[in-house]
Amino acid sequence: MIKAKNFTYVHPLKCGGTFVNETLLDIINCKEVAYHLPRNRVDYETNFVTSVRNPFDWYVSFYYHSLKYRSYFVKSSGDFKSTLMDLLDIKSSSKYSELLSHDWLADTAPLFTSKDFETYPNDMGFYSWYWNRMSANKDGNTDDVHVMRVENLREDLIATLDKFGGVSQYQKDVILNNPKAGVEDKRTDYHDYYDDEMIAMVYKQDKAIFDKFGYEF
Repeated sequence: MIKAKNFTYVHPLKCGGTFVNETLLDIINCKEVAYHLPRNRVDYETNFVTSVRNPFDWYVSFYYHSLKYRSYFVKSSGDFKSTLMDLLDIKSSSKYSELLSHDWLADTAPLFTSKDFETYPNDMGFYSWYWNRMSANKDGNTDDVHVMRVENLREDLIATLDKFGGVSQYQKDVILNNPKAGVEDKRTDYHDYYDDEMIAMVYKQDKAIFDKFGYEF
């Protein structure tokens, strides 16, 4: 999470946040006040900015991230399909009891608490739930958050700075020419990971994100 004069950037996992954080720290007067802290835990008034990613792409990215860092989200078999199906219907999966009982406070940088999963909805995919958890205000509303899309992140970051105080040509040049954030090892295009059953399930369970942002497979 980056706190600037006129806005705070909320950093959801696998949504270009590392690029945004590092770029902002380099080109404007701001500071990092947390990392993956939900918006509703901020106790000051400001404009909030976040980023969003196509759910199909996000699940593949999160899968590889979990293989590397957060193995408790990965199915014991280790394959993408079974892991995805668990994430899309967590409360019906074998993972749910593990997430409830996991000692989150023992993690070096805990992302969740057991209470988060006690109130997990029955009909929502993990990404829709997680994005809403990160981006919503204390009333659960996300309508007032300014959203940048990963698919157009550089241009959206320029537009964001312009909206909240202005952007110089130097800042534009840095944003447009900074090296891209690293891509997960062994990844191919996200389309390669899905069959028809998986596609239908993502559309169903992450309907909230598709309806709000108009993403397609």
